[in-house]
Amino acid sequence: MQKLGKESFTLLEAALYYILENAESNQADSVVQIFVDAVSKEDRGKIMTIANSLRQEGLEQGMQQGMQKGIYSVTSNMLDKGMDVLEISSITGLSAIEVVKIKSEKKSH
Repeated sequence: MQKLGKESFTLLEAALYYILENAESNQADSVVQIFVDAVSKEDRGKIMTIANSLRQEGLEQGMQQGMQKGIYSVTSNMLDKGMDVLEISSITGLSAIEVVKIKSEKKSH
């Protein structure tokens, strides 16, 4: 594969971000390897930095989603036990409006 020049690297970098953000997680390593093979040795470190950064963002996003699901579950359980909305808000850190929203979602299901 022909190596890309400096002027093409910025476009390649943008493409890598886009592809890795939208690729299945099991394909990410293959995508990174294709990009590593397409750039000069001096730019390979940049590709790996991008890949590692996106992996870290994905992990953080997954953790955040897990925490939100956990808080939703705990809030739902507290509501089932008849706890007061303001008390639930104080314990979970959710606003009273968010707790009321969860309460109304539970009633609609």
